[in-house]
Amino acid sequence: MSTLKIEDSTNINDDSHLIKIYNPIDYHPYLYSLIKINWFIFGSLTWAYEYRRTNSPKAAWYRRRDFDQFINAFCGQYKFRKKNLAYYKATEYGTFGEAHCHFLIAGEGCDYLEPETYCTSLKNLWENQLMAFDYNKRGMGTADIVPYDKAKEYPGVKYCLKREYISRDEEREREDYLSKGLKKLIKATDSSISSDRNSNSLSGCGKPEDEFSLAF
Repeated sequence: MSTLKIEDSTNINDDSHLIKIYNPIDYHPYLYSLIKINWFIFGSLTWAYEYRRTNSPKAAWYRRRDFDQFINAFCGQYKFRKKNLAYYKATEYGTFGEAHCHFLIAGEGCDYLEPETYCTSLKNLWENQLMAFDYNKRGMGTADIVPYDKAKEYPGVKYCLKREYISRDEEREREDYLSKGLKKLIKATDSSISSDRNSNSLSGCGKPEDEFSLAF
């Protein structure tokens, strides 16, 4: 299947174009809305502790707690209000069936510093400063965190939204999270896009909002 680079798209806000390019068999429908966000940072996290990498409800709860601590520490370091931070995270198991995490942070409200500054801080938090509540050693695991490159699909939003399958016909249950700040940003982005459409179309002939937006 041919791929589309964001920079090659003639109109990234064209719904029908996005639906054709981003096959729902390969990617979660969230991609439809998340592709429109101005992302700032992309990261991948692993866990040093074997139990955290397993596929169980309890391990998933531990991973959520670890990631919450990670985001709380980041917000505390730069005086951000967590409820306003727009971020997305998803758990993936990969070829070897070991859980790891991919995340995106939008630039809204935190782009007054260069993204490299944040990436360095986030990496140091995960690898050296944070301590899991049930361990007495600092460092959660490894972190690969880079400024988001709008010209690339991988790494990026498409990578985070790819579907995982246990077998040919069975999709792995998804573990992901959209922050309150991200949901708010999606609404604002979709409203802006709708306004642009309406200004270029006949009154009453605009397209309806997408199903994802209506869910919030």
